[in-house]
Amino acid sequence: MKARTIRAWSWVHKWSSLVSTVFLLMLCVTGLPLVFTHELDEVLLHEPWQPKNPDGPLLDLDQVLSAALALHPGEVPAFMSFDEDRPVVNVTSRAPDAPAGQYSFEPIDQTSGEVAPLVAGHPVMEFCCNCIPTCSWAWPECCSWAPWG
Repeated sequence: MKARTIRAWSWVHKWSSLVSTVFLLMLCVTGLPLVFTHELDEVLLHEPWQPKNPDGPLLDLDQVLSAALALHPGEVPAFMSFDEDRPVVNVTSRAPDAPAGQYSFEPIDQTSGEVAPLVAGHPVMEFCCNCIPTCSWAWPECCSWAPWG
């Protein structure tokens, strides 16, 4: 190989590496908090969320749905999802005449019928999940609470 060819390939290699490094750095910075969600919660949380009646009976789904719809009169239920880590039912509803894509979202504590916090985590994790909506497809268990999750 000639010196000119080596210099050209060296230039291509250097700049393509720098460009790809930016994307890899973005993946590392945004992905690590999502991968280590549980570990970060253990370190950052001083007092995790607890259900109102942890040893009490769970409300049936009709009662949970009624509690959620009482917060948004006139709306109809769209769907319900369940939190895997806590006794919370996420109720998504919408007004019958609402534009497409406009929903109301309420996480309901299944032990009391009261509104539960969106995330049983630290504000750092809330920030990460709010700023990174792609986590809903990459790590659904992390951001299943989010309205877009």
